[in-house]
Amino acid sequence: MHTVSDICLAMERKWPIETAEAWDNVGLLIGKRSAKVSNVLCALDVTDAVIEQAIEVRAQMIVAHHSLIHGNGVTKINDDTRLGKAILNLAENGIALYVAHTNLDSGLGGTNDCLAIKLALTNIAPLVLGDGDKPFTGRMGRLETPMPISDFAGYAAKILALPAVNYVGSGMVSNVAVCSGGGAASGFLKRAVAAGCDTYVTGDVKYHTAHEAAEMGLNIIDATHFGTEIFVAEAVCNYLAKELKINVTIANEKNIFKVWKGQTNEN
Repeated sequence: MHTVSDICLAMERKWPIETAEAWDNVGLLIGKRSAKVSNVLCALDVTDAVIEQAIEVRAQMIVAHHSLIHGNGVTKINDDTRLGKAILNLAENGIALYVAHTNLDSGLGGTNDCLAIKLALTNIAPLVLGDGDKPFTGRMGRLETPMPISDFAGYAAKILALPAVNYVGSGMVSNVAVCSGGGAASGFLKRAVAAGCDTYVTGDVKYHTAHEAAEMGLNIIDATHFGTEIFVAEAVCNYLAKELKINVTIANEKNIFKVWKGQTNEN
């Protein structure tokens, strides 16, 4: 039987902690490295529902993309807060928590490679290089068959299983940049333009950012934070199952946002 440490080492062989951003909180956040693990649950977020699923499937470890513990502000762990309750629930049920965030975003086979592949881009490459040899999160690639932005927006929504997407721009889509999650920073848009991309797919696009993209002549599609990242849990699951021959389950997660379509929809 594997240990928590085995899962940590496997994750870090493929997505090293050193490649995470300095501000990021990744790695083993909760648990004993020597604890035995026979079942792992892979998730995007560590919600109460995900923790309950981990308990139900008898998982001894959760491997998640988004961290449960952010920054340096945690001074108490008790049941007065949602965070405290979650940490206590994990500890009481013997469930370790490992997080791979920005290292998974930028790493080979991680979030952005998955997004670029799902959109059927070809000639996929890093969008930009950061300090030294550290790759930036984003990716860029080409569509085999160019299409109008309106068609590509619909295509992206279908591929990413979204009821709708917001988009800005006009003209044809050929060269596409992607950045999963919240990648709509001004500097990222400028790099996409400088790299010759006509379209940028990301999430969490703000109103003024959309105007900025339009003024640059860059099409931008807001495919939501959830929509551009949820599939990474499956990628991690497949990797761990192949690497360690361990039982791995993908968490049942739904987008916290719902879309009003003019009728009541409780799905």
